[in-house]
Amino acid sequence: MDARERREVHELLVRLADGDRAALHPAFARVSPLVHRFCARVRGGAPDAADTAQEALLRVFARLSELDPSRDAVAWAIGVAAWECRTARRREGRRRAREGPPREERAEAAPAEPRDGGPSPEDAAMERELLEAAREVLGTLRPTDADTILEALGGERESGNLFRKRLSRALGRLRAEWSRRYE
Repeated sequence: MDARERREVHELLVRLADGDRAALHPAFARVSPLVHRFCARVRGGAPDAADTAQEALLRVFARLSELDPSRDAVAWAIGVAAWECRTARRREGRRRAREGPPREERAEAAPAEPRDGGPSPEDAAMERELLEAAREVLGTLRPTDADTILEALGGERESGNLFRKRLSRALGRLRAEWSRRYE
């Protein structure tokens, strides 16, 4: 989705949030495929991926009053869909824990959650995507800004006001670049 399409979807959702009923059908036609693709990708081969997408769409349109017009509406809608995917995965895990797998699957059933307490596959995929986006944005900063942020993250920070000021400026530039790209 290019920037023009994002703006169009944003404008439609903002109009709908403001009560413009004429924006409902065009907004649904633009948001529905986005949410369905996202849920299908996150839920993978889950048999209820389409149901999860429908639930997510219901939540998106029911919660339009919470939309902040100054923020990206597409990102907000995808965030609502991500929450719904996470909820569906947890619901499925609880159901499996109560019922157990069907008889034919009991011998080879995999747990819904990793036994070692690690992240779920969906959470791991989202974390990888966020880390890749952060690395990409960090790569656009000046080398001194990137080094300052990496020093602070690695605990190799210098003490004193000079470092804190450099870090504050570097983080400000990072936020600005992140907002320019993703909001």
